Amino acid sequence: MAEMNRAGMDLETALENGGISMPKLWERPSRHFEAHLDPSGAELLGSSLAKAAQGTRPTAVMVWYDHEQSVLGHIVARELSARVIQAYEASGVLGVEGSLRATDRVLIVGDYFSSGPELQQMQALIRNHGAQSIGIATLIGGSALPETGDIPVMSLVWEYHE
Repeated sequence: MAEMNRAGMDLETALENGGISMPKLWERPSRHFEAHLDPSGAELLGSSLAKAAQGTRPTAVMVWYDHEQSVLGHIVARELSARVIQAYEASGVLGVEGSLRATDRVLIVGDYFSSGPELQQMQALIRNHGAQSIGIATLIGGSALPETGDIPVMSLVWEYHE
């Protein structure tokens, strides 16, 4: 049975209400999650993503500095009793908002990671602070995901690209 929230919404509906479409083979998908379109759906997706990642036992959740990613990251962090750290780039310099400690076990969270630099930049920030990257939790995973090495990837939906 599909996971549902209190309003009876399933994950696919929550994704679609948040602006992520799961298209037919001939259509181009939309992968950027817009939490403000459906707060109840955002809650379901964040909670479901946290459930998928609960075995990682993070002390911190890292998201890219973006209000939509922050909503998702805060829900996941709340469910996993972890802190939120926001990664950003300003004038070519990478930084974090929040305290990233060498003892942290960091779960990277996002709606979708593709060939963009954000995932690699977040991994670099974690390494540079001496912390441990313990997993990547994403709404949509797939073959477009950049190389993650031995870091496990958890996703609610998996898509394949040739």
